[in-house]
Amino acid sequence: MPHLDGVNDGVGYGVKGVNTTPTSLGHFHEAGVVGTSQGGVGVFGTSGDISSFHIFGSADIGVQGVSPAGTGVSAISGTGHGVSAASDLGDGVLGVGKNGVHGRSSSTTDSGVLGENTSAGGTGVLGLSSDQGTQGFLAGRNPIDTNQSVGVFGKSDQLGVFGFANTAQGIGVAGNSANGAGIGVQGHTSTNVGVLGSSEGPGLAGKFIGDVEMTGSLAVTSNIRLSGRFVGDILMAGSLAVDHDIQVAGNINGQATTSITCFDVRLIGGDCAEEFDLADGEGVSPGTVMVIDTEGTLRPSREAYDRKVAGVASGAGECKPGIVLNKQKSQGNRVPLTLVGRVYCNVDAAYSPVEVGDLLTTSPTPGHAMKADNPLRAFGAVLGKALRPLTAGRGLVPILVALQ
Repeated sequence: MPHLDGVNDGVGYGVKGVNTTPTSLGHFHEAGVVGTSQGGVGVFGTSGDISSFHIFGSADIGVQGVSPAGTGVSAISGTGHGVSAASDLGDGVLGVGKNGVHGRSSSTTDSGVLGENTSAGGTGVLGLSSDQGTQGFLAGRNPIDTNQSVGVFGKSDQLGVFGFANTAQGIGVAGNSANGAGIGVQGHTSTNVGVLGSSEGPGLAGKFIGDVEMTGSLAVTSNIRLSGRFVGDILMAGSLAVDHDIQVAGNINGQATTSITCFDVRLIGGDCAEEFDLADGEGVSPGTVMVIDTEGTLRPSREAYDRKVAGVASGAGECKPGIVLNKQKSQGNRVPLTLVGRVYCNVDAAYSPVEVGDLLTTSPTPGHAMKADNPLRAFGAVLGKALRPLTAGRGLVPILVALQ
């Protein structure tokens, strides 16, 4: 068979093909050099010593380039495609090596590797691995639900998508939505877990900043560490099932028809309080003794043995309310008033020293209690019992509220 050898001494071309044929005669007539083969390589180019490659004559390859250290095939284009390859049934471009395909770009707006599919159901870039049935692609149709177009798809027997952050401030996997109108991250399952968060140490398995809405049930089974932290409101249309403890640092707000059924409730606070409206212009600090005004609102006490005594403003000292009833928004000022339990109360011992167990009533000192020395006048005006003594002066004294 005739053949053509081209030699370059360093100044020209080894082989050069130039075509000036009009383009109307077809693509093969437009080519400067055409290489065809029925079983081997149509065009084969080498650089350097390739004796260790043992690949000359590989079948079914249109163009093959081999280099032990350099570039097997190099293509440069100003505005078009550097490499263009087409195949009816096989691969247009096949790369084999440490990196099958490596793309590099120095542009801040372009891509090192770009995959584009003009078919409505095709895939832009597809990656396959023989390990654990792994595959993934960028830009294509969701194979699980073909009605969905996805930017990134990952499938594996173990981890479909994995993200890792190098720093404590980093985010392994982030989801966002345009203009805050869509869904940032969605998890779905029929029989298992849609979204799973886990923590092996003191960290949080989940954290929500903002409102959380649930249409199903919430089950909590850990009492070793926090399973989650909610900074904001929680709205549940289903049930809450808890196998261990619930720690609440804020408020639990329910609707008028909300009910909580439990066997045992432990409250850290020291009293049961209820919110009441204050009389206009009244300012109240925790520990103030309160009485009922003529309008049904509350004001600080101002006279001794006042039978309109209602309780003590909750929250003074180390005693905080365990339960606050009737908590609601109001145009005026409201105060949580201790109805029963232990609370710190303003006491004035100038009228009589107070001992532990003494009955207390209102005093002429505004907002202060005193020892009830007169049993007849004390009837219906007793506020509670002193839990600590106060021999002189004024001070906050823990008392056990018991109106009588």
